[in-house]
Amino acid sequence: MERKPKPMRLIGQVKSFTPMLILFLALFLGSLAGFNLCEINRDFADLLAFKREVPWSLVTALFVHLNREQHLYPNLQGLAAFTLVFFTSTTLLSIIAGNPSKAAWRLSWGYVFTALIPHILILTIQAELSPVGTRFFGLSLATFGLYGYSLIITLWAGGSLVAIAVKIWRISASLRKDLYYAFTLVLLSLIILLYPFIELGSFLAFLGFGKPQANVIGHLAAFLAGMVIGFPVLTLTCKKPFILQKI
Repeated sequence: MERKPKPMRLIGQVKSFTPMLILFLALFLGSLAGFNLCEINRDFADLLAFKREVPWSLVTALFVHLNREQHLYPNLQGLAAFTLVFFTSTTLLSIIAGNPSKAAWRLSWGYVFTALIPHILILTIQAELSPVGTRFFGLSLATFGLYGYSLIITLWAGGSLVAIAVKIWRISASLRKDLYYAFTLVLLSLIILLYPFIELGSFLAFLGFGKPQANVIGHLAAFLAGMVIGFPVLTLTCKKPFILQKI
């Protein structure tokens, strides 16, 4: 009796990122489609923007951007950059945790929650505090939530690597090269995360301070929410590094 070949581990690892991939593609492609739709007819922007009397518009508001250079592109660039950082750091943490597929699956669902929960809660609260008829639109709250989530995952990965290095540096010379590569990935991820500050000159500028209609308070709240959501997800997913459990 012939045995069917087992699926490649790489395929299984990619499947673990399915929640993240689906949401990323939906937000990225949906934002492009929504912008082009609003370019054709500006009435669609008012129809799809979030209004507190239309609860379902919390979803459609994610895809509404009125300006290409100052609104759409920065959000998509941030979404892509922070997703790349998330993918890199999550891959490292999944290996460190000793169960790559399970860890990546949990962290990917954390990505989904971090993008959507701050967006929903913050806009709902702000809509209640704003005059009737106020419109909200854009992907920025989801993007800032993912920024906070990616940052705490990257810092957690770096901290785990430091713990491993301190423990095994004199014990296992064979792992030192792997640690160099891992630290390089963490460093590159941190550079990507810090680049907006360097480019814009300050954290306040990154939040949109000084830009008309920028939701500065919402951006800050989403960023902090991303870090807060990330902490319990990481605590449940990555306890003691797998390598240290074997020493």
